Amino acid sequence: AKVVREIEYNDRDKVIRIRKFEYYDDGTNEEGLGLMAGTPIYWAIYIPAEDLAPYDTYRVTKVAMFDYEAHRGKAMIYQGDETTPENLLYTQDYTTTGCGQYIDIPFEEYVAIHNTRGLWFVMESLTGNYPAPIGPNTGNQYGRLYSDDGTSWYDLANNGMDNSFNLRGYIEENNSVLGTMVFKNEVCLTPKPIHGNAFIDSNAKDLYNYCIRKVYA
Repeated sequence: AKVVREIEYNDRDKVIRIRKFEYYDDGTNEEGLGLMAGTPIYWAIYIPAEDLAPYDTYRVTKVAMFDYEAHRGKAMIYQGDETTPENLLYTQDYTTTGCGQYIDIPFEEYVAIHNTRGLWFVMESLTGNYPAPIGPNTGNQYGRLYSDDGTSWYDLANNGMDNSFNLRGYIEENNSVLGTMVFKNEVCLTPKPIHGNAFIDSNAKDLYNYCIRKVYA
């Protein structure tokens, strides 16, 4: 897989974050792929275990893909071998607008990487006709995987298509902030760490004492 490495230093939290995209596409989108109108399609990239060997302290924090057509779907992370995604680690709904550029789909919960097995980044469309973004074939079979049921997987090249999917997995070193917990009058409002810079207390009707606590890996 191709790798883009980012290093960020957050002065406020005194944390160095090392992030990497894993992907096979070249950044060019040609069209969208669908099976039949209204029929779900699954598309994926697979990262072999040997490529994950350096990442034993990393986690998956989001996926990115080219937004070719507005649709709703599910993003999923699996462990598995090169032929089959076997062990589901995480799933999350998403919605796109068809903006015609790469978009990020941040995960609400981060997924720890177990680098003894390969990792599948799987997308499933729930609406749309041609939601799966494809570009030129970059030559790696692990960037050309699709399915009509999420169980049996095929290579685009074996079906006469000279394309790769424009899908990317984002992994981040697990030494940074996991999120923030919000408390009101010493009662926790967030059972799990939240991400982002804002939180709305929909039940606030009076004066309260709020505090936040950072959660670190």
